[in-house]
Amino acid sequence: MDSKRQKISGFKGIYFREHPTRKHGLIKDRYFSIRYKIGQEQKAGKTITKQREEGLGWSSEGWTVEKVALKLAELKEANRTGKGPKTLSEAREIAEQEESKKRIEQEQEARDSITFGEHFKNEYLPSQVLKKPETLRTEKIYFRYWIEPVIGKLPFNKITILHFQKIRKNILDSGKAFRTVQYILAISRQVWNHAKESGLINSDWPFKKEMRKLKFDNQRMRFLSQEESEILLANIKSRSEQLYNICLLSLHSGMRAGEIFGLKWSHIDIEKKIIHIFDAKSGSRKGFMTEAVQGMFESLPPGRPDEFIFKTAKGKKISSISNSFDRAVNELGLNEGIKDRRERLCFHSLRHSFASQLVTAGTSLYTIQKLLGHKSISLTERYSHLSEESLRDAVSIFEKQARPKKQKVIELN
Repeated sequence: MDSKRQKISGFKGIYFREHPTRKHGLIKDRYFSIRYKIGQEQKAGKTITKQREEGLGWSSEGWTVEKVALKLAELKEANRTGKGPKTLSEAREIAEQEESKKRIEQEQEARDSITFGEHFKNEYLPSQVLKKPETLRTEKIYFRYWIEPVIGKLPFNKITILHFQKIRKNILDSGKAFRTVQYILAISRQVWNHAKESGLINSDWPFKKEMRKLKFDNQRMRFLSQEESEILLANIKSRSEQLYNICLLSLHSGMRAGEIFGLKWSHIDIEKKIIHIFDAKSGSRKGFMTEAVQGMFESLPPGRPDEFIFKTAKGKKISSISNSFDRAVNELGLNEGIKDRRERLCFHSLRHSFASQLVTAGTSLYTIQKLLGHKSISLTERYSHLSEESLRDAVSIFEKQARPKKQKVIELN
């Protein structure tokens, strides 16, 4: 735009330039500017009035002579009274700051409206790529049944410690194990911490201090005697050959149910009697076959290397132990009269039985730790009380060897 600046008759301090080609209505588009006083300054002993000229905009953008005149009057009044922005640039800067503040507030309002359930489904779950599918499936189930009904529809800033106390009460009232309470609350804590780390919230999990108090000995310590093991296996074998094989393997190797379900033919070396256990809780490890386990594997029709050894009727991976196990336990009365769930016999008791018999036989806890795949020796030390008799016998042997021998008295004539 190279047209000359022109004054507008009857409007002091208002100017315009015409666009050489573009029109607005019947006349050429006009760009309006204003010129006004913004104060005085002393220079070389003289008082000089400072002038400022600023552009406003085009007619096509909605500017008219009347609007320009009103804006000019506002700026002159601000310079006279000292109230409000004194220049257009100052007014624009204030407007930008207000707009930025408004935008930030709107963004914060949008964040504040995100519910716990929305964050769980849209942000938390997609980020858990390193977790096993079984773990994520469990978290979804626990969320749906226990967490979502209480806080699923609430935004984070509306959730208090009372809500988590209600979740805890609901779970305990249903008869679930105390460990289940801890696990479900731990899921809610992970979701909360994820929201905090992602910048959605800045507050700590409300149940943090209460969670520290939730300590309970939930360890199952029930194990089978040799006679009980034989009776149980015989009953299970009459119900399901595959379940019998799974139970035999756990009882003779200490493998967890999930580790057995994940076994593929490429994971075992029958000739060397080695089981390669992958993706276990504490990392991969090796298991070793007893003759009974070796014979069991040899009796099975071999499958492809990538095929699961134990599978469902549809050839899929097994997800849980068959109810036939509980039916066998109930029929034999192995849980009769036992109220404490920690003392009740379950499939995991076969793993405990394996460890317990090793301890009783004098195997070191360190060796048992490696066979069971425990992360720390503290988990294995729960079996230490079983070795008390072995330790007492060892001390007795030492005592006999260390006891001074009676010397014969030789009489001298």
